[in-house]
Amino acid sequence: APRPARALFLLIAALALLNLGAHAGRNDRGRDLIVRDYATNVLDSVPHGAVLLSTGDAVSGTLLYLREALGMRRDIILEDKSYLTRPWYASKVQERYKDWGLDGYSSIEPEKKVDAFIEAARRHHKEVYATFLMLETCENVPQGVLYHLLPKGASTDAQAVREVNHRLWDHYALRGTDKPASPRDQEQMVREIVQAYGKSLNNAALYFDNAGLTDEARRSYEMALRFHPDDFAALHNLGQLYGRLGDQARAASFTRRAAVIDPDFFARMGRPGAG
Repeated sequence: APRPARALFLLIAALALLNLGAHAGRNDRGRDLIVRDYATNVLDSVPHGAVLLSTGDAVSGTLLYLREALGMRRDIILEDKSYLTRPWYASKVQERYKDWGLDGYSSIEPEKKVDAFIEAARRHHKEVYATFLMLETCENVPQGVLYHLLPKGASTDAQAVREVNHRLWDHYALRGTDKPASPRDQEQMVREIVQAYGKSLNNAALYFDNAGLTDEARRSYEMALRFHPDDFAALHNLGQLYGRLGDQARAASFTRRAAVIDPDFFARMGRPGAG
């Protein structure tokens, strides 16, 4: 090729390589495994034939893809929380679950539809699990990344719950979650899912703490902070736990970290956080 044309070609190629290098981190889709692994972990946490309620387009969409396109966990009932509240979906719910006694589902107020669906599932002898908490109307028992939604006031065997959670967390695929998501990540949902692991563990720790399993609570808080080091709730709760155990040095350390994240919390409580 003529020398000027060759030079132009090399210049264009060099610019393309520079652009690729500059955006390699942003365009690297390797971390997308986090989303799929999370959805797979969710499905693996549900017992055979149970009901699974999810929320959020990223999670619900991936769960639906794994089940409908890849044939995973066809034995479970999968529903999205927000869909259950929408008027246009009510007829589909009544038709799909016509033997559940949901004839008046369309007339139920939107904010009560999820509870009505859960109650109907229980009447039909279905266990219900969710990716979100239902604090006002259910007992939320940790089940790995999920919550087993039991009737309010139901008793549970904390030791059995502990064993189930150990088995699930030991089995989970957690590829890429050991690398904290940076603000440059191409998708916010990657950060949100990594943090969701931490929130699940923080809520599990609260359950174990209330059940008197202090060592298990401490372990769960510490695991939560590995996924989400700046989780105010886990830092504050772990500081409180160490305070009750008499380890004031560690209590102060975690409380100081929590105060950096939300100093106004301690001002509202009328006590210093940085101590």
